[in-house]
Amino acid sequence: MSVVRINEFRALVGRRDDLRDALNAVLPSIREAAGCIACQLLESQDDPLKFVVLEVWTTRAAHAEGVRDIPGDTLRRTMTLVECRLETGRTHQIRVHMAHVKHPLVGDAQYGGLLKLPKGAGAELVAALRGFRRQALHAEKLEFLHPKSGKTIAIEAERPADMEGLLAALRADMKEHG
Repeated sequence: MSVVRINEFRALVGRRDDLRDALNAVLPSIREAAGCIACQLLESQDDPLKFVVLEVWTTRAAHAEGVRDIPGDTLRRTMTLVECRLETGRTHQIRVHMAHVKHPLVGDAQYGGLLKLPKGAGAELVAALRGFRRQALHAEKLEFLHPKSGKTIAIEAERPADMEGLLAALRADMKEHG
């Protein structure tokens, strides 16, 4: 029985082409992996910022091996802001999944390993990445049912200043160095 993976990506406003280029850079490595039956990049008809990568693999093991073999150089210039929506509240769920698909969180020494600087990064970005002393992970909104009352609890928090500074450094570097 084959395994189908559907991966959704949404670009930041004004960064649609950057996301498409980053995904297209990774797809050949996936398509050439042993056990990959098909791999397509689909663009949403309803949302111009949304992309879907559809993968079909012979087995789950083939998928795990194929993703592990994506060249690191291909991914280093593809840092992006990602929105994750959790179905369960598993410990380290986002960190583990992002590391598994070769997109570890900036600052995640446990799952991401040593800091990998993007090839060709400018001095300001290098300094910002080296100076970021935590995982680049932020819950903008949490929503859950209260265990006793059953009411929906919704909590929202703006992105912290240190993360905004890191994003500003990434944007500036992309403009300057592509």
